Amino acid sequence: MPKSDLVFGSFSTSTSNGKYYKTQPINFPTPEKDIEVYEVPGRSGDLIVDYGSYKNVEITAEIAIQATAPDTFLTLYDALRAAIMVQSGYQRLEDSLYPNEYRVARCTGVEMQQADSMRGTATITFDAKPQRYLTSGEAVALSIIGTGQSLQTFGRGVDIFNADALAKLENIGGDKNKMYTVVDVSSYSDYAHFREIRFYLPQNRAPKYYMLDAWTPNGLLVGDQSDPDAINGWIGSPQVGGIIESIMSGVASTFTEVAILNALRWEIREGSTVLASGTPDAGTITPPSGVMDYAPLIEIGVTGAVSGVVGYINENMIALNTPATIGEPSDPKTLRKVYIDCETLNAYTEISGVIYNLNQYVTIDGVFVCPGDSTTDVYINSLIDYIKIIPRWWKL
Repeated sequence: MPKSDLVFGSFSTSTSNGKYYKTQPINFPTPEKDIEVYEVPGRSGDLIVDYGSYKNVEITAEIAIQATAPDTFLTLYDALRAAIMVQSGYQRLEDSLYPNEYRVARCTGVEMQQADSMRGTATITFDAKPQRYLTSGEAVALSIIGTGQSLQTFGRGVDIFNADALAKLENIGGDKNKMYTVVDVSSYSDYAHFREIRFYLPQNRAPKYYMLDAWTPNGLLVGDQSDPDAINGWIGSPQVGGIIESIMSGVASTFTEVAILNALRWEIREGSTVLASGTPDAGTITPPSGVMDYAPLIEIGVTGAVSGVVGYINENMIALNTPATIGEPSDPKTLRKVYIDCETLNAYTEISGVIYNLNQYVTIDGVFVCPGDSTTDVYINSLIDYIKIIPRWWKL
């Protein structure tokens, strides 16, 4: 049989100068579905509860050992056993006879069979996760730059309205009963999102300011300014789930500021007429054929502190409340990347080889499992610099 190589964590037979090698492929059995079976007295047939997952499998790898003086079989076997057993927990497992995939496994035992003083074999037993991870899933499947418009910074000197819409709003006249609506038309806007923000143009136009009502999807009024004749305008911060941080700040001859932290797609409407709109940056992931539902690794780039909903993976929402720096106050580290492991649902970053837990700064809503048999849509707004999706897709 042809010689082949085995990789388990930091150990690889390929670096042994022929002292260790495999002579047969690893037998990877089909994993068993994780189910529970209940026998009900008086009922024909068992009840089955299917948890939609698969159990670990036991696999073995046989390593041939060929010693040359001054080594012996026993010294090489002891070195092999130590290199394997010293690695705790799950490690990456590769067989060169399967070049486009890898497993994740832990070693449960190493046994020897000696032919003579210089030759023999070592049988390694692994407890392996059921997935056959594809090496193609380690590459970034989708990268989106956060350049899209959002309702995040409607502020002085920031023209997010297009010129025609802004001019139209500026030239409405003195009808304080004229109403305009900012509508969140995100694809997935049913999760505690503000459907609309209503604002009015008062008759007194120096200084000009806007009244504003914020409504939740169920029609609850959470912020209201009823005095159209206030001289200095109004500043308020109604909070519902932290979605809206600041509402408005009016000064003479300037447009007011509106901050909606959840709006990925939005429209400014006069009645049913759309005066201005914004769209998120978006992309689509298409998995290869035969892939099972997968839990990706998400990388998010940030500059400075970020607060608000920043994107969706299909219907799954991601919100950040990240500071500009992390670590000890005496030695702050600039936060540039946020990682979300969708398999463990943990958020973290790595700076100079040190892992920092970011779970307290990241909110995710959903299961974050992407379908293996259809496309996945990704949306982000301009709160973040970019998003990258490392799919980690797999087969049985």
